[in-house]
Amino acid sequence: MQQPTSGDFNQQVTTMQIIIGALAMGPLTFALVALLTARGEPTEGPLTKIALVMGLGAIFLSGPVRRLLQAKAQNSAYPIGVYQTALIVSAAILEGGVLMNLVAHMQERSNWTLAMAALLWVSLLLKMPTRAGVTRWLEQEGRRQRDEAVLRG
Repeated sequence: MQQPTSGDFNQQVTTMQIIIGALAMGPLTFALVALLTARGEPTEGPLTKIALVMGLGAIFLSGPVRRLLQAKAQNSAYPIGVYQTALIVSAAILEGGVLMNLVAHMQERSNWTLAMAALLWVSLLLKMPTRAGVTRWLEQEGRRQRDEAVLRG
């Protein structure tokens, strides 16, 4: 397993932070449009129900998908790349849920979809990587790979 140098590592974590920030800014901008253009009385039509189910699905899938992708690091000589890929895919799942709920809010003006969009957006922000968090994951991954190598003989 190749460990990144200090400068490379800081640059990669900063890149991941920029990506998550960009993924969060799109829905935030769209939320302003959705809130400013929504007119009429709130309704709870089929789009509201679909968006809420998709939002719950995004919350429950983003974690397992990330762990599944990170599990592939065992075969990777460059685990920070696997970490970054898993982070982006996981965050994109949440971003899709936010956007779906905002579209539903624009169409049916349900406060439930607005609340779900906010929950998903906060969940997306909570994925913001830190240097300490990425370092901890890399150390755990290194230990896991060493343990597996010992078990294999």
